[in-house]
Amino acid sequence: MPSLATAAAGKVAQSDQGVPKWLPGIAESKIAVLSSSLGELHDADIWIETFGEHLIGVEKEPKDRATAAFWLLSHFVRLHSKHLRDALGKWRDWEANESGLRLRDCLQQGSV
Repeated sequence: MPSLATAAAGKVAQSDQGVPKWLPGIAESKIAVLSSSLGELHDADIWIETFGEHLIGVEKEPKDRATAAFWLLSHFVRLHSKHLRDALGKWRDWEANESGLRLRDCLQQGSV
């Protein structure tokens, strides 16, 4: 998966408008949807890390700040789970429809 995603992202990045002319609309849409899900998952990871760091020494902070930090951490952990399920569902659909194989074929044809 990483090498396929990296290749697709590289090909998309090479285009003037972000989408190579040879990439079919369906593959373009599937890449965008999966990329969006993975981006949301990554954002949740960053927020979890950020609020986790704020919990270090939280016992010395005023109670309202500690409560807020715990609430935010909990919120982003829930979001992380939601986005992980979403991304895994999209990946399962990719596998079921052999989208990865078709995308690989498109990438190989586009690089020739």
